Amino acid sequence: MKTLAIPPIVLLLLAYWTYVATEQDIRSFLPALIFSTIWVIILLVNYEKYTINGLLASLRTPGHEKIYGSYILKLDDNGLYSISPLGESSYHWHAVTSAELSRQYLIINLIGNTAFPIPIDAIGLSKAQAARDFIQQKISSPPALPAKPSSI
Repeated sequence: MKTLAIPPIVLLLLAYWTYVATEQDIRSFLPALIFSTIWVIILLVNYEKYTINGLLASLRTPGHEKIYGSYILKLDDNGLYSISPLGESSYHWHAVTSAELSRQYLIINLIGNTAFPIPIDAIGLSKAQAARDFIQQKISSPPALPAKPSSI
């Protein structure tokens, strides 16, 4: 989308430069101004459509069909364990930064740009609240220290 906004800006700059350099009447600058304004308005009106079409086109590329399917996320004292169509992963509690509850999702944020958005409709509000409270308890408590080795 940003690259589509470049041509009208360049056109306006060239038209303005020509207008200033040749000291012509303002009417020589108006066609470029009108054309660029229409171009930008069309981009703004169709921004959402272009974005959705681009997203759908990228999802139609081979390989994306592998991410669809059922996901399982298990919570226990050791951390999170996820099973997805792409594989299995486990995360210790120190990898979890927060658990947030919105109107529609329980979002479990991990270090970096990873998160588990869980629809509340899929698990129910009471389970979502209990999971959030459990996660917050686990990430707020200090990690257990390893046992001191005994000397022989």
